[in-house]
Amino acid sequence: MARTDDIPETSDERSIPLQVLHYAQDTAVMKVSGLPQELARRAPLPGSPLMSPANVLNHLHWVERSWVNTDLFGGEEDGPWTTENPDAEFEQGSELPVEEVIALYQEEAARTRAVFAEVDLDMVRRRLTQPTFAEF
Repeated sequence: MARTDDIPETSDERSIPLQVLHYAQDTAVMKVSGLPQELARRAPLPGSPLMSPANVLNHLHWVERSWVNTDLFGGEEDGPWTTENPDAEFEQGSELPVEEVIALYQEEAARTRAVFAEVDLDMVRRRLTQPTFAEF
């Protein structure tokens, strides 16, 4: 079945990027929802053992949180990654039940949607330089 929920009802400069964001968020959840634990944890490429669907969704949860809280508003970085373990959010996805990974991402996506429903899309982001792992 073809999805058509990526087409905004209006074509103003706010509706289009927000609809694309919502579509991407919903698609990420749809790709993991309903998968048996075994498939949600299986990495399709042997050379990338952390790239299972559940791990990627957990990564999206933390990256989206970092993007909004830290990069956009200048808040403190609270992701699980460190200099010693830059892939911690992927590993965390392996440890949590898949249902929890999905719920955590959905909660973060809802927060992001709430922020962008109100924020001025022309605002200048607060973090003007890219962090290094030493900052974590």
